[in-house]
Amino acid sequence: MKINNHRKLCIILAITFFWSLIFVFLYHTDNKYTAALPAVQGKNKLDAESVSMPHFLVDGWEYYPGKLLQPEDFILTQAFPEIIYLGQYSNFTPALGTPYGVATYRLILETPSDNLTLGLYLPEVPSACKVYINGNPVETVGSVSPYMPLIKETLLSFESREQCEIIVQTANYNHYYSGLYYPPAVGSLSCLSKMIILRTIIYGFLCFSSLAVAFSNLAFWVLGKSGKDSSALWFGILCLAFSLRICYPFLRMTGVPSIGFLYAVEDFMGGMILLSAACLTVRLCNLSAQRVYRHPIFPACIFFVAFSTFFPLFILPYTPSLINEYGIAVSMCKLLLSFWLAGICLFGFLHQNANRCLMLTGTLLFHISQIFSILTINRFEPVYGAWWEEYGAFAMVITFAILMVRRNLRLTEENFRLTQHLQEEVNQKTSALTAVVEERRELLAQLVHDFKAPVTSIRNYTTLIQNQNVELDEETLGYLNALQNRMDTLDYRFHLLHQFSSENSSMGSHTQLCLNTLAEEFYACNRPDIELNGQTFQLKLPSNSLIINGDREGLWRVLENLCYNALSFIPEDGKVILSLKQEDNTAKICVSDNGCGIPPENLTHIFESGFTRRNNLTGEGLGLFIVHSIILEHGGKIHVDSVPEKGTTFTITLPLL
Repeated sequence: MKINNHRKLCIILAITFFWSLIFVFLYHTDNKYTAALPAVQGKNKLDAESVSMPHFLVDGWEYYPGKLLQPEDFILTQAFPEIIYLGQYSNFTPALGTPYGVATYRLILETPSDNLTLGLYLPEVPSACKVYINGNPVETVGSVSPYMPLIKETLLSFESREQCEIIVQTANYNHYYSGLYYPPAVGSLSCLSKMIILRTIIYGFLCFSSLAVAFSNLAFWVLGKSGKDSSALWFGILCLAFSLRICYPFLRMTGVPSIGFLYAVEDFMGGMILLSAACLTVRLCNLSAQRVYRHPIFPACIFFVAFSTFFPLFILPYTPSLINEYGIAVSMCKLLLSFWLAGICLFGFLHQNANRCLMLTGTLLFHISQIFSILTINRFEPVYGAWWEEYGAFAMVITFAILMVRRNLRLTEENFRLTQHLQEEVNQKTSALTAVVEERRELLAQLVHDFKAPVTSIRNYTTLIQNQNVELDEETLGYLNALQNRMDTLDYRFHLLHQFSSENSSMGSHTQLCLNTLAEEFYACNRPDIELNGQTFQLKLPSNSLIINGDREGLWRVLENLCYNALSFIPEDGKVILSLKQEDNTAKICVSDNGCGIPPENLTHIFESGFTRRNNLTGEGLGLFIVHSIILEHGGKIHVDSVPEKGTTFTITLPLL
């Protein structure tokens, strides 16, 4: 096992080393600072071969802090500015003692020929700027004077001269970055447009792919009612925070006036990435009970979220001198928290956690990204792609996504296995129960057959005595008549038991059956018997045929029981109505009468075995019980409505084919 761990650890270290090599490669190939134009004192030179590729104006800028200079000011006066590179100062603090104020930047761009159409891509300038090219104002973002902040990325076009003068006036009173901090790009309009499109595609992929994963996991958590399982919730928050954190390029294409709020939201989302990653890591590593690992990370992440949100909104506007310290504190917090996450994953790796390898890889990649971001401040800015910190966060999102997919697959397989095992147990129990029921049916049928012979013999003897005119005293004759009545009752009960056992034994013999035909045949066969004593029997059928899957003999017995049972409770001029109709995908069979009705207290018991409301001995309480059993075997329902002294209606509902 240790050898296996060593091998996996070597693979993880190899991946992190390869990740570092990717960053080194991007540093040399996708870096504005390495794609800068050659510069001398206040000048940049653009060769004819450089026009077809985006190049950046990084070095040789004249810097005039605290001044807003017009193009004519450089003609009338001889200034001696400081020469800087963009990114050398993150704000005005070194020159003005505060990040808030104004400044002017000037650069001479030497071009290969006159009348050449060039493009100038100006990234965000915190927090307002005005651009002059060759003495002419070409763009204003926000308002420098009077001050009105606006963050916006701009693509300008201009006609080249042998020497083009570029002047940028800047102002900032509410942002921790100041002035011309991000290097502008120069080149042909087509190459700059391709650069913007490619960068938009990369950020669109990072943003919207994470957003889709976030919504799917949050929906799974909400609709799936996962309850105690909060892994999907925290992973959804992680993806959502990351997607909102890197959507700023799309906002800055159109312009964002609420600069302080925008950057506070970005810092807040950065904190939420760390918090959700910490919660997810602790949960997937099964470290909820390890307080030494769990307790420090949560308060630290929550403090970072609160600090990175509250401080820029409510403290920095009144204490701008703390801006540099705030930036250092945020960077150090991110570095320490990412290191702590990697340590937790390493603990899970050493304790043979199932998710250890991927989580350790993802957090290590994120931690390395934080280190590279700090080491290359003011020396790296991507041309086409994203920042290293954003790549690291996306790598962590990908690894956690793989973990969640694997975890859900395991849960699905486990649920399938349990469901299959449960179905096997149900089948076994059903088979055993069916076998027991069949044995009892056979026993019941055998008992009915065995008792039938002696009962028939006793009946024959009593009949023989009565037919032989044997002189019996009146008391003995009464006993003999009572015995005959009891034998009739016993024979009737055996007849019902025989019906019930034979009905149960016919389960599964269902065929396609037309209820219209069944009702017509039953009506024609039983009408003479039902109307023998003056009662009326009516039949009502629908125009369409109702087809079910059923047992003809069983349903015939149901109609016999219900119709003759109704005949027992109606007066001499009463009527029984057999009707058939369709409702949705079901067939309704109704047997109605205008008899004495059923008392309300008996309605809930009439389908119970042995329950009867007859006052004579002809009712044994099995007829409606058998009816109910047959209807259940057909997958249907039976319902009774009754009003005392007005009548009763039995309604049978059966599924149609």
